Amino acid sequence: MKLKHRLIPAALALSMFTGIGASPVMAAESGLYPWVFGFGSSSDGDRGASAMVRETGLEHKTYTDKDGTTIPYWIYVPKNEDGTVPENLPVVVYLHGHTDGGNNDIVLQLHSAIAYKLLQERDNPDKQAIILMPQTPENWTADHMDENSPDRWVNLPPVATNYSNYWWRTNWDMASRDRSVNLNAAYSLIKETRTTYNADLDRTYLYGMSMGGTATWDLILRDNEDIFAAAVPVCGIGDASLAHNALDLPIRTFHGTIDTTIPVHSTRQMYDAMRAGGNITYVEYPTENHLSWNSAWSPKLDDDGDGKSNLDDLIDWMFNQSKHGPLDGKTEKDPLKQLVSLAKAADASTYSAKTREELSVAAAEAQTLLDQENPSKEECDKAARKISHLLDEKTGNIALNKPTNASYNWGGERKEAAVDGSTSTYWDGGHVDTDPQFTLDLMNPVSLDSLKIVTYVNTSRYYKYDVFGSLDGKDWTKIAAKTDNAVSSAEGKTFELNGDKLVRYIRVDGKENSVNGYFHIAEIEAYGSHEAEFVQDSLDEIDAMLADEALINALPNDLVEELNAQASNPLGVETTNEEIADRRTELEDLIERVNNADVDIEVNTSVLEFLNTTISQAVLDAFQPGAELDTLKAEMENGKAVLENPRNQSLINQAVEKLNRAFLDVRYIPDEARLKDYIERKSN
Repeated sequence: MKLKHRLIPAALALSMFTGIGASPVMAAESGLYPWVFGFGSSSDGDRGASAMVRETGLEHKTYTDKDGTTIPYWIYVPKNEDGTVPENLPVVVYLHGHTDGGNNDIVLQLHSAIAYKLLQERDNPDKQAIILMPQTPENWTADHMDENSPDRWVNLPPVATNYSNYWWRTNWDMASRDRSVNLNAAYSLIKETRTTYNADLDRTYLYGMSMGGTATWDLILRDNEDIFAAAVPVCGIGDASLAHNALDLPIRTFHGTIDTTIPVHSTRQMYDAMRAGGNITYVEYPTENHLSWNSAWSPKLDDDGDGKSNLDDLIDWMFNQSKHGPLDGKTEKDPLKQLVSLAKAADASTYSAKTREELSVAAAEAQTLLDQENPSKEECDKAARKISHLLDEKTGNIALNKPTNASYNWGGERKEAAVDGSTSTYWDGGHVDTDPQFTLDLMNPVSLDSLKIVTYVNTSRYYKYDVFGSLDGKDWTKIAAKTDNAVSSAEGKTFELNGDKLVRYIRVDGKENSVNGYFHIAEIEAYGSHEAEFVQDSLDEIDAMLADEALINALPNDLVEELNAQASNPLGVETTNEEIADRRTELEDLIERVNNADVDIEVNTSVLEFLNTTISQAVLDAFQPGAELDTLKAEMENGKAVLENPRNQSLINQAVEKLNRAFLDVRYIPDEARLKDYIERKSN
């Protein structure tokens, strides 16, 4: 049966990604400007922007939302010959970086390759779209350090000193900061644009780079309003703790390994948190600094070696997405392909022999799915979860580069420095009178074996602190404490926890100390097992089973009682490794017995039967030959197969949706009289 799983975030499997295909990922050759796409020339002072406006009819306007915030924006709206706007067009939204704001045309001059390409192909009916490019009211302004700065899309926590370090953070706590007034206005503008022009509400696409990439994460993560059909954040900063709000959204994200403006770990963390959902791919460019969008959106580079440029690939992928799944009816394979590549790359320095063997088996099973012409999304998602969970079973320090948060914002502080693998860097927690708190998110349940904390080592200082663990970030259990006066050293303080502390979050509470004027953490290391992640996934599956009324009514009472007993016994901080291993076996056995139970579940096949009988061969003969018709025929065959074995209502409903969508996508062949009338009207 089709079951909904919540996200269990995962740790990064490898330190570097090189794209999905077999070809090496290379750096872009040049920047992206309008003249590259045939507008004006390279000698134009505005890089071809004015020529693009003149040729396409781009309009510059301002928008004021209900709260009185005004932002400028550029918009392109396709027109019919009679001047009307075609209905049901997709909307493509671009969010610019920190240097492209202001009430001007700078946003048109730089970087926005997807918009340039769509404007270049504006007469192609398959690529027609409303293109919306909001702007912040002001450009880069070093003086604006507070919330709702007019030059920002996002309300990142301020930095009191060292402005050049403002964007250098791997994660940010969106819950602690309101969405900026600028981004709220842009969000309202997007929604009003969709209704004003009768756009296709199932096809709103969002992309952005740098600050715009951060704003892209903000719009798709902060809540689950879920108006977008696809998103492309490039070198942005997200909040991994909110990944569950965008699990079902198709995402392609990119970053440069040597980025010195926004650390690459920001995107690695977001990929980590979302890959188990099976809807995200990540390409990392080893030789790119901050301008990784020049490669991601390149009209020349072909990272996957399929004969199409990165830009064409991205646009084709984007325009195939809708709120109800891919328009071509085919399951998206690339997220699972990437996970298979990561599984095959697992090495002995990172994974145990047992885990590598399990990864090998899981990768082979997933490859069998990928070899099918159109495997089911349900099967691909299940394979993605399995590989992602196994990739979490890393040996060594599992705290490395994980999201961090702190109660004290000190000038120029770098929270990520406490989990960057180097004791020469440190988080500055400020004066101890504030009793600063530092929180580390391991991104999934971990059964800790040991914990190592290194405090400031460059001077003779000692610190006292308490360590707490939590599974939900709300209920905390004290798991360790440093109460002695031992001077800080690179060896740090190691706490042996005997595998008896199951946590996702680790919090270090600094204690007031009259000897040391400030509190610093140089490094936190955590060691343990991720096997609890498999247990939690099984508990989620059982919750879904219990929510399926038809299934529960059909199952024997003893199985229902077992399901309820397991659902009412959640994992806790004191759950031991041995208990986790036993529980995993119990749960997997129970789920297998439920799935293999001989039960008669009543299903409704009437709609699917009606569609299959209504779409006769005579009806098919009236459609234009082509890919749309081929898809319709394939969905008809799938519908017949489901009717032969109607296992559950979810599969039936899915088949109905795909068949209905394919039926709506095909085009009738005009009869001779209609064709003659059309030619006459065109000639007049």
